[in-house]
Amino acid sequence: MSELTQHYADIKPSSQHVQFMLDGVIVANSHQALILKEVSPKGEFPPVWYIPVGDIIGTYLDKTNLHTFCPIKGEASYYSMNVNGTVYDNIVWYYSDPLPPVAAIKGYVSFDLSRVSHSIIS
Repeated sequence: MSELTQHYADIKPSSQHVQFMLDGVIVANSHQALILKEVSPKGEFPPVWYIPVGDIIGTYLDKTNLHTFCPIKGEASYYSMNVNGTVYDNIVWYYSDPLPPVAAIKGYVSFDLSRVSHSIIS
């Protein structure tokens, strides 16, 4: 089995309401989240929430020059967020042209969960 066939992503819609907070401010609120689970030859990654970019509250996003590449998702671009006068560089990413296996995340963004808190609202 090739390394790429061992590297895959599973995307499922979530029925949960999810909120993301940064510096005590709710910066995103979504009822349309997707959960992406990625497995590579190195192991399984923690699940990642993707939400429609329109679910970002306010005008917090500023595009950055950072780009990274994933062999199953494609090229990621990044946003920084300015909340309460603090800039959080490259805290949000998105795939403007995701590869076919993950085409469902087009128009969605994800947060660096090590830097932002999130809550599941029942």
